[in-house]
Amino acid sequence: VVQVEDKIYLKDTAKRLGIPATKSYFGAHDDDWDAAAFGGAMRKLCVDKVDAFIIKATHLAWSAGQKIVRNWQSVCDGGDDAVTQKVGELVDFIKAEVLGQKAS
Repeated sequence: VVQVEDKIYLKDTAKRLGIPATKSYFGAHDDDWDAAAFGGAMRKLCVDKVDAFIIKATHLAWSAGQKIVRNWQSVCDGGDDAVTQKVGELVDFIKAEVLGQKAS
């Protein structure tokens, strides 16, 4: 059941079974969260020309722990310092609003 209830595991299971699922750019659980890996994934979005994405805690209900990020390519166009600053803001959000919250 965990393989279906947990969205990170679900996407891995769907991929292994050849079932299409929504695109996931980064996924981590509390015990394997790595801010540097997250930053690398966000920088890859610059290269891949992704302009919008959603950060969503899989363990929280409704819109808790959710952030819609738009105009990412504008951040990328601002150079490495702009990307580093924005990634830092997103990491702070994740630490406070995602990792720091109890399941609901």
